[in-house]
Amino acid sequence: MNTLDPDPSAIVIRSVSAERGLTLSDGTRIRTAALFINDVAFLWHPPPLADADLRWTDWTPDDFAALEIVEPRPDVLVVGTGPTLVPMPSNLRAYLSSLGVAVDIQDTRNACATYNLMREEGRTVAAAILPMTR
Repeated sequence: MNTLDPDPSAIVIRSVSAERGLTLSDGTRIRTAALFINDVAFLWHPPPLADADLRWTDWTPDDFAALEIVEPRPDVLVVGTGPTLVPMPSNLRAYLSSLGVAVDIQDTRNACATYNLMREEGRTVAAAILPMTR
């Protein structure tokens, strides 16, 4: 734990693995997809990435609609796409951009680290994390 962090009660992702899922700073384990917005963790039920070609086939802007109603709206959404990086289609990027939210796509392990770092820097950041398993 960063003892210099101005809000030590905030949600931090301590570890991520295929076997255990996400472990948060308070010891909570999450084995499904999750959204982290304004230091609150939400269980999230987006469509899976299509296994055969790893595409966002069934995804729509509605899967990110929570970002329309939160205050403050995050400047950046870090998306963890599981064990490998899967590029986001342009229609979803355009939707998020229309909300004023920049997108950073990474594999889940790196996305968790990036989210923690940006949060620690005091940035207004959210994360959409898919599990390490498919």
